[in-house]
Amino acid sequence: MLLALILLDQLPPNMPTVEHRTVQSPLFQFSVARGEFSAAVDHLRAGFWNDKDRKKAAGKIESNVNVFIRYIRTVSHERPLFDPTELKRLSPSQLASETLNLAQRLRPELRRVVRNERSAVVPVSYWEFLYKLESDLLRLKWLSAQLH
Repeated sequence: MLLALILLDQLPPNMPTVEHRTVQSPLFQFSVARGEFSAAVDHLRAGFWNDKDRKKAAGKIESNVNVFIRYIRTVSHERPLFDPTELKRLSPSQLASETLNLAQRLRPELRRVVRNERSAVVPVSYWEFLYKLESDLLRLKWLSAQLH
């Protein structure tokens, strides 16, 4: 009887409803963001000379970098310092160039995170790698924030 009511979308008013939520693992979110990050880097390269396209791509890069940093901070407790003093003197075109170069350099390193996390054995050097990667991601986050 209840099934018939559900199918007819006529549940009694006192019938409790249950909300369904899907919880995505941080590694899954990291993997999804990696694909979006790659697309955003391609958009930045394609729209490098167009201010509007550059700002849009930089915003996408920054939001995906936030996902990467959030993941790394769940698995690593070492925190690198970041000082943007040297970057503050760059012109907008230099900032865009630096952002694009760093983002392209980080692409394969992001793939390494997923590969190592799925591995049964993680080398000790992986923790040093994560520290350096977080440092580069903080730099990229600052750079992309300056572009939009």
